Amino acid sequence: TTSQLEINDGAYATAIIFAADRFDMRRLSSLAEIFVSLAVQTAITDSISKAEIDIIELLLFARNHRANTLATTLRHLIATNYCVFSVNDLERIKVDLPEDFTYIERERWPPQSYLDELAVWTKTQEKISSSSKFPSFGIMAKVFSLQ
Repeated sequence: TTSQLEINDGAYATAIIFAADRFDMRRLSSLAEIFVSLAVQTAITDSISKAEIDIIELLLFARNHRANTLATTLRHLIATNYCVFSVNDLERIKVDLPEDFTYIERERWPPQSYLDELAVWTKTQEKISSSSKFPSFGIMAKVFSLQ
């Protein structure tokens, strides 16, 4: 029953996804995916990095057991919180799930183009600050975002 799925923050739901995949019960798998997604949402409420859940491992599980809705939700979560995940986490995805890695890199936040522009802007601000005859101008430029 669904009330049993809610016990232990969806812990039983992954077992049900496993069994539903084995016996090709798509509707049951879909319902369990919803509970796992809600359990993930609850687990990351305060902080993704401090959550007691391995989102990368869960993504691998979802892909291995045809839990496509859950996998899509997790890869979106990873992409929108890109900076939280370690290089090792992203490397695991790159090796084991190259299609998901391509999506995550394309949809990541902040995008790489933003970070590149930020680096250029920071260098420009440092040059302005160091070349200014008036030291306070460099500080004011940073405060007021002047270029």
